[in-house]
Amino acid sequence: MSALSPPQAAVRLLLAHVGSLDMKMIRLTLDRLARDEAVVVDDASEADIFVVDLDRPGAEVAIAQAGARRCQVVSYSFRPDAHAERLPGSRVLGKPLHADSFIATLRRLGTALRASASRVTRAPREESALGSQMPAEAERDVCGTADDLPAQPGRIAPPASVFFDPAHYLLGHLHAATRTAIEQRRPSRITGLPGVLDIVPGTMPTVWTSVRDPHLRPLSMVQIPRDSAIGIAPFDPAARRDGQFTLSAESLLWKTALWACRGRLPVGTDPWQPVRMVGWPDFTRTFSTPHAYRLVALWTRDTLSPVEIARHLGIPQRYAFAVYSAALHAGLFDTTIVQPVLAPLPASGRVSMLSRILRKLRHAD
Repeated sequence: MSALSPPQAAVRLLLAHVGSLDMKMIRLTLDRLARDEAVVVDDASEADIFVVDLDRPGAEVAIAQAGARRCQVVSYSFRPDAHAERLPGSRVLGKPLHADSFIATLRRLGTALRASASRVTRAPREESALGSQMPAEAERDVCGTADDLPAQPGRIAPPASVFFDPAHYLLGHLHAATRTAIEQRRPSRITGLPGVLDIVPGTMPTVWTSVRDPHLRPLSMVQIPRDSAIGIAPFDPAARRDGQFTLSAESLLWKTALWACRGRLPVGTDPWQPVRMVGWPDFTRTFSTPHAYRLVALWTRDTLSPVEIARHLGIPQRYAFAVYSAALHAGLFDTTIVQPVLAPLPASGRVSMLSRILRKLRHAD
C-alpha cells in the first residue's frame, strides 16, 4: 500500500459515530499512510468529512448532522449493499474496514473537495445558461444527474433509478399526516422525529414545527427504515409548544418533496402521461429549482407530460421531474387529468386567485 499523493490541503475528518477500536485503527491508518493528507478533528464545525459506522445505533442522526453541515460522509457496515440503497450518495464501505478502500475513498473525496474549493476561489458563481439559480452542488443534491428518457415510451420500462418511493421518506409521513388532518378535521402530529411537526387543518392547512431547514433538509433526503418509530397521532392545539413557528402545509410538502426526489418521479408515475397544474406554489415561502418558474408557467397553461414539457423548454428532464414531484405532493395538479400515484389531498376549499383567473381565460376561448 502506498500513501496518498501530496495534497494541497489536508481533509479534516470527524469520527462522528465510530467505536473506540475502529477509532484507534483509523487514527493509526492515517498516521501511517496519509499523515499529511487527512487529519482528525473533534469539532463538527471544522470537518469536511464525517466517518460513520452504520451498524451502531443512532447512525442516521450522524448522517443527518453531516447533511445539515453539507459535509461528505464515509460510512461502513457489515451489509454495505443494503445501506447503499437506503442512503443514496453515501460512500458505504464494508466491514472490517480495510485501509486500502478507506484511503482510496479519502483520495476521491479529497480531490473533489479541493477542486470545489478551487472553483469557488478563482471565480464567482455564474448563472447557468439553462436558467439555474443554484450553486452546482446544491443543484445536484435537489435535481440529481440522471440522463433523459426517450421522447416516446418504448418496450423497455424506464430504469428504476428514475423513480423513488415517497413512503420511504419523511415526505410520505408528512403527506399522510396532512391528509389525515384534513379528512378527520383534527390536528395531527408526526411522532418519532428529533423535533415537532404538527399539522393543523383549515382553509389553508398549516404546520407548526420546531424543525428548521438546516435539520429538515437532511431528514427529508435520507430514507427512513421500515421499523422506525415514526407515526401519526392526534394532538391538542391548546398545548402548542414553545419555539414552534408556522408555515403552510403546501410549502412544506413542496420543499420536502424536492429534497426527497432528487430529480426523480414518484414510483408508479408514467413519465409520458399528460398532466396540468391548477395553481402556483408560493415561491415567496419556499425555494425554486432550475427552471421552476418556466415549468409552472407552462404547466398551468398546457397539458403536458413531464417528458414532453422538458422537450418543449429544451431542458434536462430531471428539472421537470423535480417540479412534478413537488407539485404532486403539494396538491397542485388537476387530478381529473393526472393519474395520481398517491392519494390526493382533500380539497381545502381554497382556490387561488391565479387559478380563478386561468379558469376564466380557458372558458373565454
